[in-house]
Amino acid sequence: MKIQDKFKDDRPREKLKRIGASGLTDLELLMAIIGSGNAKADVGTLARKVL
Repeated sequence: MKIQDKFKDDRPREKLKRIGASGLTDLELLMAIIGSGNAKADVGTLARKVL
């Protein structure tokens, strides 16, 4: 699932602002830090590769 497909409040950066880092999974926190993907991979794919 792409970030754009999630409800805005469920996106990692918005969730981080709303509930703080302790409320995010490691994957969500890394996605919030990375911010966006690139032409070859979306942010979720990049974050999963890092983990």
